[in-house]
Amino acid sequence: MKRAAGILMTMLLAFALSFSFAFAEEGETEAASDAQPVKEETEELPVGGWSPTEAIYVPEDFDLAVDTEDAGDTGKKKKIRNIINADQNSVFVKGTSAVGYNALTQAQKQVYNTIDEAATAFMNAEEDLQPTSGKYYFGKVAFGDKGITQDQALQVFYAYDYDHPGYYWISNRIWYSSSYLYLCTEEEYAKVSTRQAINLLVSSGVKEYARAAESGTNTLDKIAIVHDWIVNSIDYAYKSDGSTPESEKWAHSVHGVFDPNHRATVCEGYADSFALVMNYMDIPNYYIVGTAGSGGAGSGGGHAWNAVSADNGATYMYMDLTWDDFGGDQGYAYKYFGMPKTDFETTHFKYGPTGTGSKWLYDISEILSDSAAETYYMKGGLYYDGGGQSAEAFAAAVVSKAARAGGWVSFMCPDKNSLVAVADELDSKYSYYTTSYKGTAYYYKVTAIGGTHTHSWSEPAYTWTPDKSTVTAVRICQAANCDVGAEMETVSTTPQTTDATCIQNGRILYEATFENTAFATQTEEKTIPALGHDYKEVPGSAVAVTCTTDGKEADQKCSRCNDVITGETIKAPGHNYEEVEGSAITVTCTTDGKEVDQKCSRCNDVITGETIKAPGHNYEEVAGSAVAVTCTTDGKEADQKCSRCNDVITGETIKAPGHNYEEVAGSAVAVTCTTDGKEVDQKCSRCDSVISGETITALGHEWGEPVYQWAGDKSTLTATRYCAHDVNREHVETETVGVTEAITEDSTCSKEGVRTYTSGAFKNPAFEVQTTIEAIAMEDHTPAEPVEENRIEPTCTLPGSYDLVTRCAVCTAELKRESVSIEALDHDLISHEAKAPTCTRSGWEEYETCSRCDYSSMKKIAAMGHIWQHVKVKAGLLKNGSEYDRCKTCGAKKNVKTLVGYATYYVKGFKVASGKKSFTAKWAKQTKAKQKKFSGYQIRYSLKSGMGGAKYAYAGKASKSKTIKRLKAKKYYYIQVRTYTKSGGKTFYSKWSAKKKVKTK
Repeated sequence: MKRAAGILMTMLLAFALSFSFAFAEEGETEAASDAQPVKEETEELPVGGWSPTEAIYVPEDFDLAVDTEDAGDTGKKKKIRNIINADQNSVFVKGTSAVGYNALTQAQKQVYNTIDEAATAFMNAEEDLQPTSGKYYFGKVAFGDKGITQDQALQVFYAYDYDHPGYYWISNRIWYSSSYLYLCTEEEYAKVSTRQAINLLVSSGVKEYARAAESGTNTLDKIAIVHDWIVNSIDYAYKSDGSTPESEKWAHSVHGVFDPNHRATVCEGYADSFALVMNYMDIPNYYIVGTAGSGGAGSGGGHAWNAVSADNGATYMYMDLTWDDFGGDQGYAYKYFGMPKTDFETTHFKYGPTGTGSKWLYDISEILSDSAAETYYMKGGLYYDGGGQSAEAFAAAVVSKAARAGGWVSFMCPDKNSLVAVADELDSKYSYYTTSYKGTAYYYKVTAIGGTHTHSWSEPAYTWTPDKSTVTAVRICQAANCDVGAEMETVSTTPQTTDATCIQNGRILYEATFENTAFATQTEEKTIPALGHDYKEVPGSAVAVTCTTDGKEADQKCSRCNDVITGETIKAPGHNYEEVEGSAITVTCTTDGKEVDQKCSRCNDVITGETIKAPGHNYEEVAGSAVAVTCTTDGKEADQKCSRCNDVITGETIKAPGHNYEEVAGSAVAVTCTTDGKEVDQKCSRCDSVISGETITALGHEWGEPVYQWAGDKSTLTATRYCAHDVNREHVETETVGVTEAITEDSTCSKEGVRTYTSGAFKNPAFEVQTTIEAIAMEDHTPAEPVEENRIEPTCTLPGSYDLVTRCAVCTAELKRESVSIEALDHDLISHEAKAPTCTRSGWEEYETCSRCDYSSMKKIAAMGHIWQHVKVKAGLLKNGSEYDRCKTCGAKKNVKTLVGYATYYVKGFKVASGKKSFTAKWAKQTKAKQKKFSGYQIRYSLKSGMGGAKYAYAGKASKSKTIKRLKAKKYYYIQVRTYTKSGGKTFYSKWSAKKKVKTK
């Protein structure tokens, strides 16, 4: 930032662009005694920063797959509609102009609108732009079919570029063929995330400038505030050599203006940012390009500037912010703010509608002011001629107005006496700048206040940069003869961001804390607008409507928060049936007929015509045609003849039914396990034919699994099995055998014993020997002597206990458990003496403790604390002092500070001479008597008037000059000198001399 911490009002403008810098010539009498003769100097103004877009011709077969749909002939400019969530108050919507568009033919406007469609698509893109042959194209726009020439097509592009000062990403190169324009951006802007970040910086910066301007009392005042903010917030962008305009794309657009990583631009960025803010505020203006320089049209270099209207377009005034900005920490003026047209156009040469290629520009036919009375110095209240207002009132007014954007005070007078009168009120020296409006000379002034006094500070004023990245605090000394004038500190802010959602605003809270304790911590909050839903169709959610079933529009789902809008139902319209020609069929006796078919004209659904059933023949029997059927020979039914069509149906053959056999009761013989049986005989019920039943062979036995049954006393075991064929269970085999027993496991007091029973062997081999067991009851336990377990010893305050346990002497099983209590012991007390408290340590009263436990009756007495007394030992000549706080009770110290002593000031006749990359500081040599009173001279020098980053050099006490070499050529340096004295192992310094300024050769 230009507003460096420490000093504001004492900063002198080092050069004033094309102003002539002068002091009173030697011998000329001024109103004050400290006027200094200095030769007039001029500074070369920056030109060549603006360069036209490079137009590159490519063959007609140049292939680029980014065709942009023709926007058509709309008859009017199509504003961007979708950028920044379709916010029509967006900087990128309101910040556009229609000046270029209105200068085009109807055919050219069609191409303009197509370019706008491509730019809109690029701004709304959700994916990074990929390169084609190393270039980043975002649109291919046809013009060959519109009946316009290549030069006219390029005019459309220039008009679009000038109408959109916020489009920092448009390349300074354009490719074209005989039929197409190929729109391009730069690699650094191909990423969506990069553009989004810069868009936010530009948008917030423009809105901040506009908000600051709203404090103006009228349109002219608002324009001036924007002028001051821009020139006071940025520097002219040079390359590292300090003289060549920067060629990087950021320096040629609003990117360099609003990005805190740059805060620098060339004339193109000054003009772009001013036009963007004016458009956003609906203040009529022109963006102008051409050449600038003192050598006439075509001299100098490419340049961009503006014209602006303070009366809603009735008249316009020229504006060149670039040439009003002195650069670095030198401040700014208003020389080119409303400069009369006659004077302005002696150095600025705009292009026009008759120009070809990049030298084309729309016509600026509105009335341009051509009077000194229309300059901002006069119309803005910064002109003083001594009449109607006191110098004191005028000085107060210009200081108040200057505080809007950083505190630079610039005013104009018609004569030196008026200038000196105001300078006296501002305690400023009598340096001035001169220029001429319409042949009349005027004098310009920048304030400076000097002298030694006790400061009388005003309340601090705080100024935020548009992007909230820094805050500048200023307070002004209101006392006369002040050699400081003001204190200023610029600090970076700490942002705390709460992100916005679709439906809720976010915020950024900025906080700035200053080292200077006179400045209070500042906070500002910036609202991040709610994003709004980003609805997109849900794939597969749409349902097609048919004639008979309802359909549904596609659901919409927000890509950020997943909120869903269900698609509207589309009602089924129903069928629209029509007759199908030729679809009807005539009915006969044997074939059905059919009514006409119906077919839906929308979905081709068909309703088949109803069938008309054939009535069938009316058959009657033919006499004598029937044949009787028997069991073994076929018969035939009577023939049938139709009474309507004489169709004959031969009687069906009646198949011989065969015999109808039935069982002969009592003829069957049952089969058994040991005897054959016979099936039942069959006899025909029609003809009495008989079939004898088949013989059934005897089955034989099929024995089941044996079943074993123990006697109740286990003395015997019986085995039995039955034949499966015998449902009456008469076929059975059974056998009983004796049983033996034995004790196989003895019983104890902890487990049961086992007795086993075993059967004897069976004679029938189908039966097997069987065993079974029974339990023998357990023996009784043998109690052992009781033992003690789980003992807990008693304490001073708590009883103890233990368990008395009885177990079995054989198996150790627990038979009995009793709990036994032990009484508490009480404390074994020891006495302790009391101790008094001190300032930092606590004390206590008499108390007791226990020898066995942690019991204590101590009651602490809090430390008394220090009783502080402030002590100050003043510093003096060659003697340091001190300042501290001391405790009246114990003598402890804190907040000890050393107060630095001073030395006597022995500098007289201080002046500086310029040399090649050097300067020589000179002063009057002191007498030997005075040389004994100090040790030498200290010199400091800096490129900044506030002495920031100063370097130091030393000279002996007998010397009368010091030459500083290896400096930068043709640069202004600020120099001061003072004496120092060494005493008692310490070095003491006098006050600094007044600053001198010199330009190296």
